[in-house]
Amino acid sequence: MELRAALHLTDGDWAAEGEADGSSDPVSRRSRRLSDELADVLQEIRRQPGFASFARPPTLQSLISQAAQGPIVVYNVSGYRSDALIITEQGITSLALPALTPHAVRNQVRAFHQGLERATDPGLRAVDRKETQKRMRACLAWLWDHAAGPVLHRLGIDSAHRTSAPWPRVWWIPGGLLGQLPLHAAGHHDDSPDAPDRRTVLDRVVSSFSPSVRALDHSRTRSRHHHRQGDKALIVCMPTTPGMEA
Repeated sequence: MELRAALHLTDGDWAAEGEADGSSDPVSRRSRRLSDELADVLQEIRRQPGFASFARPPTLQSLISQAAQGPIVVYNVSGYRSDALIITEQGITSLALPALTPHAVRNQVRAFHQGLERATDPGLRAVDRKETQKRMRACLAWLWDHAAGPVLHRLGIDSAHRTSAPWPRVWWIPGGLLGQLPLHAAGHHDDSPDAPDRRTVLDRVVSSFSPSVRALDHSRTRSRHHHRQGDKALIVCMPTTPGMEA
């Protein structure tokens, strides 16, 4: 961390000196020295057992291997282009989501959370509560139309789950502002509950969430390790609890 910070500051000094007098050789040499030191440190770390991939981007195969328990959907919301990266055991595909703009997501987040706060107000009149719930359902319908629905369609999940077979599972990685909207609840909740093609995430898949693919891998690795070691628990009996006496 210290080497990275020093290198970053040196790069800034290099640019400033170069612009000032055109003489950046001393700073350039220091920058190269710090860069070499950082490379040596990274190589030393990667030689340690279990750290071969330290500070390296995940390989394609390692990403695909994470989809063994269900597809992983990583959203990218940007003013340039918004997509969903869909990771399955067959590979990685990109699905363009042109309506999922930062501006649109911000508006939906604002509307949904204002509605949530208003709907839980015990003093709200029944007629106003009904209107507020209608607006929240509109947000969930928008989320289906422009984020969740197209992804499930691409995955071939086009009908509600009505059999005894295991439910399909999807891991959502929304990131950013999109993470403030309930993807697992996205849908047209005014559709008939018995409709075979009911457009709701809740009727089609089991949803799980993760902040990133790397975090998902880390949690699974820890889970496997703890499972091998066996679960342990510490139980402490207290005759009385301070401050909670009858």
